Amino acid sequence: MARFKPWDIVVYTGAYTDDLDASFDASMLRLGAIGCSVLLLTIIAALLINRDITVSLRSLMGAMDRLAHGDLTTPIPGTGRREEVGAMAASVLVSRDQMTEADRLRGRAGATQACSRRRTEGSAEPHGRRVRG
Repeated sequence: MARFKPWDIVVYTGAYTDDLDASFDASMLRLGAIGCSVLLLTIIAALLINRDITVSLRSLMGAMDRLAHGDLTTPIPGTGRREEVGAMAASVLVSRDQMTEADRLRGRAGATQACSRRRTEGSAEPHGRRVRG
């Protein structure tokens, strides 16, 4: 309420709250829809990332289990990835290669020992005959 003395009038002003409520409700509805959309997209992205990591780790775990049971020909999945799962796969690949090399060296050492044993047994027989004879 305001009084305007030169004209001797009183001015009353106001606003219709129905218009303000409608505008406020429309803004809140729009912001709520945007917020729900962002939340939904975030949840979908999180689920997809979780699924990717879980599937990758399970396949890597299966390869590690086969390696632990002696299957040195098993392929190591995920070695081409450029994140943590790929680094783990590369480490498992190095371990598999080292296990293969150790197995090869054990085989070579066993063959060398067998050959050496045959030479020793073969050379002991003539000496034994000479000593007896």
